[in-house]
Amino acid sequence: MEIKQRDNLKLSNTFIEAKCDKMTKDEQNFLYLCISQIDKSDKEFSMMRIHLNDIQQLALVRKNYKQVRTFINDLRKKGVQLYDGKKYMPRNFFHRLNYIEGTGYIEAQLHEDLHELCLELKKNFTQASLMSCISFRSKYSSPLYLLLKSVYDKQKKYQDYIFVDYEPSYLLEHFQLPKSYKIYNNLKQKFLEVTEKDISDNSEFNISFTPVKKGRNLEAIRFTITKKEDVNSSLDMDKFSLDFDKSDLETRVLNQFDNQIKKAISDMQLDSEKLEELLNKFDFKDVEQGIYTLSKLDMSFIKNKHGYLEKIIENKVNNRK
Repeated sequence: MEIKQRDNLKLSNTFIEAKCDKMTKDEQNFLYLCISQIDKSDKEFSMMRIHLNDIQQLALVRKNYKQVRTFINDLRKKGVQLYDGKKYMPRNFFHRLNYIEGTGYIEAQLHEDLHELCLELKKNFTQASLMSCISFRSKYSSPLYLLLKSVYDKQKKYQDYIFVDYEPSYLLEHFQLPKSYKIYNNLKQKFLEVTEKDISDNSEFNISFTPVKKGRNLEAIRFTITKKEDVNSSLDMDKFSLDFDKSDLETRVLNQFDNQIKKAISDMQLDSEKLEELLNKFDFKDVEQGIYTLSKLDMSFIKNKHGYLEKIIENKVNNRK
């Protein structure tokens, strides 16, 4: 099954409220894209064939084939943790996820573990905009948007705006935030303010947050959700373009290399964004060997290490011709 252009994402609230394995923004986007392909009449998950061009246009940054294989291998291992009050029950995202060498296609089939979370949903579910989820810049915005929309949909018939309180410990656990976010200023600046702007700019909602305190103690974060009066519900997927959360970039780039090269990158303080540009321009092996060669030089005499690295790689490529 080739992917279809659609903007509807339908998920069980049980899925939305559960804790997923930590994912990059790219991985979230790919998963949401796959779930959006489910028809309401489907009784099982179909095998999908997704071309890299479609992924680049709709959901992901450009990736060379080495990056795609790494991306798939990482996502294949991930899933969601359901909790019934007594025990955690892990559910895998994908039954099959393969890159077909030489074709530009990814084979993807959602796992039967997700049957009751994604198929034949008749109650306790939330419908959301796929393009809103994809357009968010932060990897925290999509899960928060889905969580807040599920709350809004349950209460919208009773009032014009909705608010909901979450304890800081819940936010830290559910969104798997860094330990440093236990400090409220970090939580505020790096999670709350970022997602507030992201969701308000790129969805049908305006959201805001307020700390709820008892004395000096922070007891909860109160989110207020209001729906915008004028919302363009028919987003043009052909004209859609994305910028991505750079917090995922370093992980995405470094995970391609072995520990020796990772250490060299760290020691030389090479920039992940510039490295990704080189990976998209040259073969992976040439970049890897170039980093190794650069690491053996005296860096005190090199003013532009990224430019020097590119020259090393170009020389290697030209010497083979």
